[in-house]
Amino acid sequence: MDMEQDLLNYLDTEAQINQFDKSSFNSDNSRSPAHHKHESELPHSIPALIKEQISSLTKMAKSNENEGKMKFFSAEVNNLLLGIEQGSQNLSTRDRSAVYQLLTLLVPCSKDTLIKRMKKLHSSKQDEDLRQPMHRLKLAIDEVMDEQMRQYDEECAAQQLAKLDDRVAAASTDEDEDGVVPPSGEEKTKRTYAPRRKFKWTDKIRTLFFDVVQAKVIQIEAQKNKTFQSAEENLKTFFENEVKVLWPKGWIQARMLFKESREIHYKITGNT
Repeated sequence: MDMEQDLLNYLDTEAQINQFDKSSFNSDNSRSPAHHKHESELPHSIPALIKEQISSLTKMAKSNENEGKMKFFSAEVNNLLLGIEQGSQNLSTRDRSAVYQLLTLLVPCSKDTLIKRMKKLHSSKQDEDLRQPMHRLKLAIDEVMDEQMRQYDEECAAQQLAKLDDRVAAASTDEDEDGVVPPSGEEKTKRTYAPRRKFKWTDKIRTLFFDVVQAKVIQIEAQKNKTFQSAEENLKTFFENEVKVLWPKGWIQARMLFKESREIHYKITGNT
């Protein structure tokens, strides 16, 4: 098959043709031979799973070679690209470049566009991996908060009653000693504060919270070269802005969340 015709079979519009990176095809006159040639020349350090995923993608690319760009990137193709991107996270820059270069031969877009797509898929997967445990944690917190808030209200009421009893007792003592009850403005009273709200952790909620932190730690590790924040700053910001709000206001502090989860995040924060 002529190289230019092969490319056109992948593209739907003239705009897509202009975006497509033809340079990766310059050394090959047909797609299938190029696939076999480059697959065999992948570095030995590439994990077997990635090679299997690339092989599966090669077969799909061959069967879908007449599909347009939008139809080519099906859910199955995106899952394969996601798996390859996830498996490539710990590869050297050279090995990852080799993987991307080979994948460029299989898809109807340029290498830069492909890399952006794969990174977006990976980022979306990480967000979903975080969103699900966050939702489970929220549901578990809601299950216990009614009872904990009721107990807190009872504690506040008991404190107010004890405070009133103390005032009555103090007034009675003053009257017994002096025969005169001091004017209310002259009473010496100590300022009292409402009981501090203290969330009572359960094993279930602690486990779900640890799941959230573990998912965030994985996300931070994957993004460590893309942010100016340290891992500790990143995690504390996450606790303050996204996790603390799962509780009713005043029931948990970000610093307590950081302290509670040290055994999970110590690998990236150094806090033990």
